[in-house]
Amino acid sequence: NMLLYGPTGTGKTFLCNCIAGALMKEGHAVVYMTAVEFFRTMADMAFGRSEQTIEGMLDQADLLIIDDLGTEIETTANLSLLEETIDRRFRKKQSTIISTNLTPDDLAPHIERIASRLLNYQTLPFGGEDLRTSVRGRITNL
Repeated sequence: NMLLYGPTGTGKTFLCNCIAGALMKEGHAVVYMTAVEFFRTMADMAFGRSEQTIEGMLDQADLLIIDDLGTEIETTANLSLLEETIDRRFRKKQSTIISTNLTPDDLAPHIERIASRLLNYQTLPFGGEDLRTSVRGRITNL
């Protein structure tokens, strides 16, 4: 399990995609969603608006990647869905990667019930300037 955190544009999503691609090439099942997609999908499944089931989607995945945690609208329902998912995967010894622009200190108050579990993940801080902005600036100056 990993928690990737740092400023926008520092490579967190890129690394998540690289990990997902490498694992899928080896035949592993990977579910990759942004936090917004994750919460929308989970709500649709919970309220019967989707034919997919939580068990079918998440329990079959060797790796779940939730990208950009903290960009979604924070609700009690979302926090409960995240807590349930993290706990479920932890109990089943299934891997999860979460990326966020929030530091662990910023993240803790938002998800205090599961912050201690997330902070026991392998944490990988990202730093530096926004690569998208710096690349765009170099292309413009050519």
